[in-house]
Amino acid sequence: MTMIVNLGPFKHTVDEALGLRKAAFEALVTLLEGLAASIEAQAVVDAVLLGLKARRADDHYDIKVTCHTLLIRLASLEPDLMTAHLESIVEPLKAILTTKTKSDAVKQEIDRNEDLIRSCLRAVAALDALPGSREVQAWDGLMTSLIEGPGFKAKYEAIKEDRV
Repeated sequence: MTMIVNLGPFKHTVDEALGLRKAAFEALVTLLEGLAASIEAQAVVDAVLLGLKARRADDHYDIKVTCHTLLIRLASLEPDLMTAHLESIVEPLKAILTTKTKSDAVKQEIDRNEDLIRSCLRAVAALDALPGSREVQAWDGLMTSLIEGPGFKAKYEAIKEDRV
């Protein structure tokens, strides 16, 4: 549902379905808060994985931050299910954490990227607290090589302190 609009010599891509995707993920958050017992958690996990793997530029912030919120909520509601899915969650989270802004990025883009990284680190902290999470090789690799490395260690520790 993307449309390319010609603006003179420039082409602008308009994603007409972004609002619907945002509303769908926000509805999942609301449903998990109010009706968690009557929702099939596996379907929510599948939707979150799709949201995290999305390659649309506009989804980079709006959808993914909501997916991080869903991951945090699912980690508290369904710890065994989330531990079973840690391996498939590693790559999308790693992609978010390793995304760099362009050298000519404006302050707003830099701030949004930093907010996205903080949101991702909050989800990582919730998932790392799952029982048996460090037994999943891919997850342990993410934590050892990236999160506990010099680039993210201070941010991660600050986020963990805020959660307590």
